[in-house]
Amino acid sequence: MNKYGVLLIGGRRTHQEMYAKIFKKHPLTSIVGVSDPKETSSFRKNLSKTLAKEYQVPYFDDLNLALENPQVHIISSTPEVEKRGEVILQCIEAKKHVYLDKPLCGNIIEAKNIASSANKSSIKTQMFSMVHLPWVQKAKKEISKNTLGKLKALHIENIFSKGKAGTIPYNKRRIEKTSVNKWTFTEAKREMFDIGVYPITLVNWLTNDIPKSVIGITGNYIFNEHYELDVEDFGSILMKFESGINASIIAGRFGWTSHPKSGPQKIVLIGENSTKIFDANSPRIEIYNTQKPFVPPRYNPLDPMGMWEETSKEFLVASKNSWQPFYSTQNIAELDINAFIDCIEKNITPEIDAQMGYTILKSILAGYISAATHKEINLSKI
Repeated sequence: MNKYGVLLIGGRRTHQEMYAKIFKKHPLTSIVGVSDPKETSSFRKNLSKTLAKEYQVPYFDDLNLALENPQVHIISSTPEVEKRGEVILQCIEAKKHVYLDKPLCGNIIEAKNIASSANKSSIKTQMFSMVHLPWVQKAKKEISKNTLGKLKALHIENIFSKGKAGTIPYNKRRIEKTSVNKWTFTEAKREMFDIGVYPITLVNWLTNDIPKSVIGITGNYIFNEHYELDVEDFGSILMKFESGINASIIAGRFGWTSHPKSGPQKIVLIGENSTKIFDANSPRIEIYNTQKPFVPPRYNPLDPMGMWEETSKEFLVASKNSWQPFYSTQNIAELDINAFIDCIEKNITPEIDAQMGYTILKSILAGYISAATHKEINLSKI
């Protein structure tokens, strides 16, 4: 076994599919087992057992016993959102370093308790994010150089191009609610929560400022799956910060053929002197020739949004080849997990720790309240 044993909580059809590959590959980590929180459904347990079999490690029915295992040093935590609050606290109390799937959890009180417990502990926590991607790092360096002048505003967008577009019922309007009890579904996700966490994380990290208030909207424009589950496929949040900086984010999902690559991902920095745009898809080479155009996969009832490797084996997704990045792309999970292991080794606080995860969740949940009430929400009251 390598220096750090990793326990995976959660299995297939979660981001664990992606994280486990990196922990398996990293020279300092070894996967030592898979487990689930209590009262996990047999469906989810079977997905975890599948992952355990794939990595040839034991599946632990009892999470408490797994956490007592002296070979476990790091937890990779991807349980259902509804169970994250309790599970993460268990891991911190067991004095294990915790790699956190995003968002932190779905409940603000639980998030506050997680942050408080982590702050009192010597263990390291890190939530998965985009902050270590090279094009994002360039935006951070641009701010530190001060060539833009005083930063006045930011706009960040992240929209995933997956799923069959245009299935939303015509002339139907969904009404947003102030509170949410269920976050985890098979067919779709709450996209302002699940994708919106990326740009909101970037806004907080880039400004290094305290968010003061938010105005949020949600909408259903693309997918029937989201509409039938009563969840949004698009969201936008306006944020005001203590220093006077304003920020806007958009996040959501549109169809397979709505974008030549995986979807728009960009940061716009607006300073007193100039404005600069950082784009995940730029610089690029665009190729238009006799190659066959991208054809979406056939409809997958188990995973209509094409989210998981486990469900996509029989529904192969062709690559989109017309846009080719000028520089080689890097694995987002590998960059992020490498940074996490480095923080453990050097005993330094990760960029996006549990405390930051709590701050981010406040803005997201306030965004839903704002979307439901049509009011600006003061974050000090959340």
